[in-house]
Amino acid sequence: MGIRRYNWKKILISILWILSGIGTIVLLGAAMQQKSQRPCADIRIEITGPEKLMFIDEKDILQMMQSGGPLKGN
Repeated sequence: MGIRRYNWKKILISILWILSGIGTIVLLGAAMQQKSQRPCADIRIEITGPEKLMFIDEKDILQMMQSGGPLKGN
């Protein structure tokens, strides 16, 4: 029977890469969850371009958005 020799350095480096990948995914998920729970504080609508060619303005968009109910605080 042959004795197996493991390259412990490669195994340790692989484990550290796997742990750092898992840590990154966990932190990303926590950041996304925290951002989605933050309430809407303000609504800003900005339309750029020549005013002659616009068929809709900021007031019209704000009215359409608020027709379903108030957005601030949600």
